[in-house]
Amino acid sequence: MPHGVSGQGIVKRLGMANYELFPVVIIVGAVCAMAGSFSIYSLFKKTDVVLFKRSNPHPWEKVNPSQQQKFLKLNQEYKPIPALEKLKQEMGER
Repeated sequence: MPHGVSGQGIVKRLGMANYELFPVVIIVGAVCAMAGSFSIYSLFKKTDVVLFKRSNPHPWEKVNPSQQQKFLKLNQEYKPIPALEKLKQEMGER
């Protein structure tokens, strides 16, 4: 049996020697895939993750208070604050 670094050789050796480890390998693989997908989701969808700080130095100014920012919402209402809206209009909203 060749001792290469290819994925197929590792899976074959794992299956022949320790078939009990298959669930562990599947669970760890699924967790790694979910962690990677959540990282990509956070990178593109979250407002608190900033890739290019020079092009957007004040990202908190563009957050809409009436839009949901959290992944899970429990009994929360996002209503515009009248005093804040008035201040934005006075400042000329950037």
